[in-house]
Amino acid sequence: MAYTTSGSWQVVQEWAYPHGAEPVAIHGREENGRGQKRCRWRLPNGSFDDGLSGLKLSELPLYNAGLLAERPTKRVYVVEGEPAADAAVAQGLLAVSLCGGAAQKDFGEALAALTGREVVLCPDNDEPGRTLMDRVGRVLASPAKDLKVLTLPNLPEKGDIKDWFEAGNTSAELEQLAGRAPAWAPSSSVGANSPRTVDEWLADEDESLDVVIGDGSGGAILPLDGRGFLAGSTGIGKTNLLLRLTRCLSEGTPILGRYPVPTPRTVLYVALEGSRRGMRKRLRKVWDGAVGESRSRFLLVFTQLNLASDDGVAELERLIVETRTDVVILDPLRNAHTLDENDSRDMALLTSTIDRLIAEHGCAFIAAHHDRKKPPMTKRDSGTDRIRGSTVLSGWLSFCISIEKDKKPDMLILEWTKVRDAEDVLDDLTLSFDRERIDFAATVRSAASKVSDDDVLTAVFHAGPDGVRGSTLVEVVRNATQAGERTVKERIRDLVRSNRVLEFIADEDSQSKAKSYRLPDEED
Repeated sequence: MAYTTSGSWQVVQEWAYPHGAEPVAIHGREENGRGQKRCRWRLPNGSFDDGLSGLKLSELPLYNAGLLAERPTKRVYVVEGEPAADAAVAQGLLAVSLCGGAAQKDFGEALAALTGREVVLCPDNDEPGRTLMDRVGRVLASPAKDLKVLTLPNLPEKGDIKDWFEAGNTSAELEQLAGRAPAWAPSSSVGANSPRTVDEWLADEDESLDVVIGDGSGGAILPLDGRGFLAGSTGIGKTNLLLRLTRCLSEGTPILGRYPVPTPRTVLYVALEGSRRGMRKRLRKVWDGAVGESRSRFLLVFTQLNLASDDGVAELERLIVETRTDVVILDPLRNAHTLDENDSRDMALLTSTIDRLIAEHGCAFIAAHHDRKKPPMTKRDSGTDRIRGSTVLSGWLSFCISIEKDKKPDMLILEWTKVRDAEDVLDDLTLSFDRERIDFAATVRSAASKVSDDDVLTAVFHAGPDGVRGSTLVEVVRNATQAGERTVKERIRDLVRSNRVLEFIADEDSQSKAKSYRLPDEED
């Protein structure tokens, strides 16, 4: 979904938030005829373009607050969102909702209106909905006369009370369920983090992973609560690979033809750089031939974010709640904050902010990121040492893919620099880029193909001006690449023939004639 001010937006529904007999704010839903929607706020005599003019959501009353005084002894259902509250009221029930959706944390004085009431919390069937009602329950635990939580049976994933009624259930059935519902209790009990013995830990069954991207061996590259990086240098093609990945996630088709996506996912792509024109050109190629609901599961927004600020976090939360996404893509991460990526404290702040969003909204995060700059005459660092910034970032990840250019045009090398939940070691790949379709054909990199010029040059560079004996050089490169001795020696000979490495016999090897190698200097 690309949010834009162009096109003909029409208000299709409005909900008034009352303060006494008069509304204090209006929440409206707009559509533009192209399948796009947005929800905005206005003052009673204002416009949606002006918003609430400084009035905070935490200062607003409950939706349907005016009905509470009219029915002082009636059971109150707390639901998520105005449509859910309207659906319950249409069934003769008394239902209210908060103004901020699942992302709301500051309720102001709104919940004070439920003091002394019989209250039933009715969460949406998703983790953000349950988390919201847990926050509400903590506020109402003392003021409410009777506080229960009702988990509606047979709800679809992310379904709510409105869906439950539309499935043919009645208010009488709901009232019966509410009467039998358990008393509310906080989701985390005291002592949940107490030390446990080995036998106590082993007595528990492992929680099943909600796999977003599988490894093909029963493990996960990315679980639903995971975080991943696609890292590489500027302009290498990270956005192209991410866009192809998002189509696979939306369709439920294997990524790169190798890594399964067990369940089609809703994806929110947050574009933080680039042009709309260029993105449309890419999207036409990536989504050519796609049919069905998969197209509606991919949502795109061009925006600016600063996750180091409360406003930036609130804006991302709004997008997550509105789209009910499973996977958030940030492209690139560096444009999503103003923190110092090399400062461990700053990165701990950033990762904890994203972790909270993951926990409260039940989604995974993937970000485009950058490798460290490569030193002259050497290859890149190995593993997560390649990732730019503090080690807080690399330790935080569920997976990291690093990509770099191969020697041939439109060929990339893909290296798995971290995979936390995979069952087996994943093969490094060579990717052949199809520019017409923005697609990638993947083949496993053989041991021979893994020996690059940089592998040899790096070892020679670190040996210094005195050079390195040939047998030592071969051993170092073999250990780094797992390639065969013949393959390594052939690569060394190629570099000698091209004069990028000099072959010589050191004084101490004058009798054995053992060869050594060094980099050429200016005099050479």
